[in-house]
Amino acid sequence: MLFPTAYMPPALYFALLLPCDIVVIEAQETFPKQTWRNRTAILSAQGVLNLSIPVIKPHGNKTITADIRIDATQKWQNNHWRAIESAYNKSPYFLYYKDAIKSLIYRDEKSLLAYNNAFLRFFLTCFKIEKEIVFTEEYRFVPESEDLRLRLTPKKPFLLSLEQFPVYYQVFSDRFPFVPNLSVLDLLVNEGPDGAGYLRTVAERY
Repeated sequence: MLFPTAYMPPALYFALLLPCDIVVIEAQETFPKQTWRNRTAILSAQGVLNLSIPVIKPHGNKTITADIRIDATQKWQNNHWRAIESAYNKSPYFLYYKDAIKSLIYRDEKSLLAYNNAFLRFFLTCFKIEKEIVFTEEYRFVPESEDLRLRLTPKKPFLLSLEQFPVYYQVFSDRFPFVPNLSVLDLLVNEGPDGAGYLRTVAERY
């Protein structure tokens, strides 16, 4: 499978990488707008909240993902951290992962690809999933493996039906019905390392 890069990816992203010996991430595509590449979705007290990383395209609309830079002139890290802390402070595992997540949010990194990769490796470690991660060195319109670059997107949030996502405890379950396929952060802080079993179940239903 060929994956897009993603900022704190949705649960399905992680479920689909489970069968892969090597996780191949597209780095040479022309950077598309409004995707998980620089955004994530969490569950706040007001409902689903989308968080976006502001980016700079050095070569305009022809900038490839590998060259996308994070806009350090904006204080987006403060907004993201406050939103995450407010949303998950009462979750079962937030206190355990809090310092590591905050450190990653405020990570001094210019490259979006490298920033996302740090989160990806963090979540893999938390779920005790060992994978080799590689980045493409050339763009292929028709890749050799299943192409998820434009299928894992907020515009098409579910490659599975809603019923195929098992329900797990979420902080605001007293206010909202279960919301599937949020950022894997939601799964981690609510289920901890046991979230790996949840991901395997989702993978089996794909």
